[in-house]
Amino acid sequence: MIEDASAIMAPLGDGGLLLDVIPSDTDLAIKMWPTDSGIVIATYSKSKSTIESLSFHLSDERPKSTRRTFDFKMTSYDPSTGKMTITVPNRAMKTERPDKHP
Repeated sequence: MIEDASAIMAPLGDGGLLLDVIPSDTDLAIKMWPTDSGIVIATYSKSKSTIESLSFHLSDERPKSTRRTFDFKMTSYDPSTGKMTITVPNRAMKTERPDKHP
């Protein structure tokens, strides 16, 4: 439940939006929490309060027009230890690199 996750993540912030992201489904909402190296993103159902997906957003320090960003699918995260289980991109997965777009 998103309420439980929000309580656990409270030391990292209130879950306010940190990136320009909007879910395409009107029943979904997003909460985000900063970590030392990226942003934990929880997408949840507004009607059921269930977490539908977790992801970890990571980008380097370059300006937005040239930086590289990665969005990892997460299956778990423990904020007390920082331990997370993620899917690491491989050649079949896409990364966003604005300077390489036509």
